[in-house]
Amino acid sequence: MAGNASNGNVYETGLFVMQPAKRFGLSCALALPLAKQFDIDYVRLKAHARRCLQAGCSSVTVFGTTGEGASVSLAEREQILDALSAAGVD
Repeated sequence: MAGNASNGNVYETGLFVMQPAKRFGLSCALALPLAKQFDIDYVRLKAHARRCLQAGCSSVTVFGTTGEGASVSLAEREQILDALSAAGVD
């Protein structure tokens, strides 16, 4: 029996059964706030992430579509993720 995702049924093929994708909502791509000396402004970053989540976003995306991924070092990325996690933004 073949179904479709719009009515909640599963897709059946000759090899396997696929469940429809579960949508998780809106994910906001965060812009990375910088201080005057071009250091990462962690206070503003955490506040921005919390504000997006409180406004109804299901998640936030760091180093995503705004281009910071290529210009932020691995150590800085780890610090950013640690700061967001410590602030309760997992």
